[in-house]
Amino acid sequence: VKNMNLDQKRQDELKKIEEQREMEKQTMAEEEKARKLAAEKAKKEKEEKSKKAAELLAVQKETMAKEEKERKADAQKLLKEQELETKKKREVLSQKEKEEAEKEQEKIAKSKEVEEAEKAAAEEEEKKRKAAAEEARKKAEEEDGQKYYSLEELKRGVKGINFGKKEQYLSPAEFKELIGMTKEEFKELKAWRRQDLKKKHGLF
Repeated sequence: VKNMNLDQKRQDELKKIEEQREMEKQTMAEEEKARKLAAEKAKKEKEEKSKKAAELLAVQKETMAKEEKERKADAQKLLKEQELETKKKREVLSQKEKEEAEKEQEKIAKSKEVEEAEKAAAEEEEKKRKAAAEEARKKAEEEDGQKYYSLEELKRGVKGINFGKKEQYLSPAEFKELIGMTKEEFKELKAWRRQDLKKKHGLF
């Protein structure tokens, strides 16, 4: 009897384990089904969004193509109108007026060429002058053991200098070129004369 009770108890336990496993399998199956359904739904939503985006893009492209076509047509029309207007104006002008207009254009073109050449030459000269001044300034700095600045830098303002004596920060060569005398000669001038020269050259 005791053995039979043990066998029955074991069978009941095995049955419970089997039922628990079956329930777990069922739960897992339901979860897998729910996951598949969710994935399918997400896939459909994504496909729907992609479809709508593609349709919108197609509409936009079509609209842009239409607008571009209209723009080109308008531009072509305007160009033809301008060409026609120009042709009419040319026909109205006499041969003499046409020749005079061409001569004037040539004159303007030549004048412009000369102007540009002069400007280029002036720029090149200024470039050389600045390079020479910079070289002279560096050389003077090495010789005098002092930092010098260009006139443009001093006019803009340099930190850490005595603003009442800006002229002292010009290199000797640049000072002489600007003022027309050496720094020693400048010091010998009367105060009012020094002030006038400093004001004149933007060093006051």
